[in-house]
Amino acid sequence: MKRFFCFVLSVFLIMPLLSSCSKVQKSTIKVGLEENLLPYCYYNDKGEADGFYVKAIEEIAEKSGFSDVEIYPCSFGELEEKLERKEIDCFASKNKNGKENLLKSESFFYTGAAFLINPKSRFSDAATIDEILNANVCTLKNGNEKRNFKFLNLTELDSVQQIENALSNEGADAFSGDYLIARALRATANEELLFKIFPDTDLAGEDNCHYLYFRGNDIQLCSKLNSAIECFTLKDSQDIAENQMKIISEIKFKKTVEK
Repeated sequence: MKRFFCFVLSVFLIMPLLSSCSKVQKSTIKVGLEENLLPYCYYNDKGEADGFYVKAIEEIAEKSGFSDVEIYPCSFGELEEKLERKEIDCFASKNKNGKENLLKSESFFYTGAAFLINPKSRFSDAATIDEILNANVCTLKNGNEKRNFKFLNLTELDSVQQIENALSNEGADAFSGDYLIARALRATANEELLFKIFPDTDLAGEDNCHYLYFRGNDIQLCSKLNSAIECFTLKDSQDIAENQMKIISEIKFKKTVEK
């Protein structure tokens, strides 16, 4: 009888521990991403969010002990709003000038700037950086290029689709933007665009870096992800990036799902 009582007591005492372990195993992190931003976050043929950010964050989250990642695609302007309303735990972005109360992780990826030149313009692949800076250039509103380069005629647009239209139909001479975005645009364009990287141009300091952003009081969560980012090597990120570019090129990805 005494042994039976001890067994029952042991089970009773261990149940909360098992329950606690179960909760840890089923832990979920909710991540916001800017949608329709090839190759970082786009909708695949199943209508699911996919892309470099999705794959990279899944690896980082797994290394952090999270069993599940929920992706919340939205417009760039909604990322901070969703974070403040606690609809997401963090969001990913390339060095964002946000509110001062946001926590920023260690960088998990680095990309510089690149240029796409419209072959129909008066420029060619022999164009110099000075010529491009004086051309009619389009860029993404949320990019870092505006604060790094002194463009004479710059048009800031809201989406990759608008950039495509500007280069094909609206007479823009060139696009200045993130290296991977430029590669993805070139891979999906209906016409050949000239891809250029100028040795004497680059983004300044942190403007090359991709981060996770957290609410100001989520120090513990930020620290937990930082520990995993330390184990997420440059080769890890490069492998994911190149695989994404291969996917986009091979399936001749044209348009993302509008939501």
